[in-house]
Amino acid sequence: EHHRMITLRKVSPVSLPGEIARSEEKNGYVIVLKYENETPKGPWIIDLCHRPKYDFQMCGKEFKAPMGLKLPTKPGSAVIEKGWLISAVGLSQFSFIHIGQEKYLPFDEPGFTDLTDGRCLFAVGGRGAPILMEKFTRMNFNDKKMSSPCILQGPMIHTHGQIHIIGEGDDRVFMINLGRGYARSVVHAILDIGEPYDLKPAGEDVFTKWVAKR
Repeated sequence: EHHRMITLRKVSPVSLPGEIARSEEKNGYVIVLKYENETPKGPWIIDLCHRPKYDFQMCGKEFKAPMGLKLPTKPGSAVIEKGWLISAVGLSQFSFIHIGQEKYLPFDEPGFTDLTDGRCLFAVGGRGAPILMEKFTRMNFNDKKMSSPCILQGPMIHTHGQIHIIGEGDDRVFMINLGRGYARSVVHAILDIGEPYDLKPAGEDVFTKWVAKR
């Protein structure tokens, strides 16, 4: 008797509006690489829900870097190491998001929780992104004391989420990290707020190229 391999298809909780030009399947997700009529200069919104995401809780007082990766030392600060964006959520809690193209091994050390399928991730960037994001969150993104990369936590529409910021000045990308159940309403709100700014969905290639230039 032949046993057929059943592959589970994972679905992003939000499908962005737009005609798909190119896509691929990875880790069970169908990932849009390019949309028709993209505006790479922006502003754009990109679905990154499939990107690996972990929570790391440090046990004990010893400040030991997991898997040889360095940790940011101050809550709110972040570092980019070997393709991972590592953000200090608190004194002993850290968020790990894989933003690079490098191959990686899943974390199996104590203290790690895989949040890939439980949290949603969307990136907003390109021309006009900082103004658009301030309208969406009421957070101040022009604080001179804030150096990138960093993480901000606060209200978004009717939920609480995290915003990871990479880049400087007008060339910043805002990664919105929130619970899966809120993704649809939050993304629809961003699309509504972004309409006067000509916010359009973009494929993952736009994000990949942007990160590669860092």
